[in-house]
Amino acid sequence: MMPTIGVVLIVFYVLCVGFLSVSWDSLSSRGRKFITFFAVGIFPFFGVAVITDLDLERVKKVSFCEKCHTMKPYIDIVKGTDLEPLSALHYQNNWVKQESACYECHTSYTMFGPVQAKLKGLRHMYSYYVEGGNAKPKLYEKYDSRECLRCHGPSRRYLKMKKHTKDANLIKDLQTGKRTCIEQECHPVIHAKPAETEEPANEKDKTS
Repeated sequence: MMPTIGVVLIVFYVLCVGFLSVSWDSLSSRGRKFITFFAVGIFPFFGVAVITDLDLERVKKVSFCEKCHTMKPYIDIVKGTDLEPLSALHYQNNWVKQESACYECHTSYTMFGPVQAKLKGLRHMYSYYVEGGNAKPKLYEKYDSRECLRCHGPSRRYLKMKKHTKDANLIKDLQTGKRTCIEQECHPVIHAKPAETEEPANEKDKTS
């Protein structure tokens, strides 16, 4: 949609410039000033704003994320038939909006969260195209369970689940950020690693 509107705006702008170049001499001084102000000040600003808004909406979609060959194997697993990775469980059961599943879980839902998410996306693109990318994507910071609790926090099933109530302080610790949902005894596997990105055993030994 974005490229189509962008092309239409550019063609419209070119046609307007062509028309004005032919009829410029017949315009009054006031008319010339008005058209110049519109052509130089208003129209470009409007066009950039529209295209930028549409483009930012496009980058929220899973279809945009999977265009990067680094991310595609992970997204293929999410869309597959295996429900073991937590991300696949959420996606395939439609617990998150499938069209924008990546954005739904990787956006901090604070005042400037969406802006920060887009800036991180630009950082990903810089790393991918300028620095050569990373075969094993990693978070820049610890994942905040707040993003899980945004949906699960008010859930009666979540609040009454035995594994959540066994430790009297667990829910409170999760809410305050003292603990995280992504723990070995809770949900250690969020995204299954594609076979081609896993480290050989000897490489793991070197980094441990």
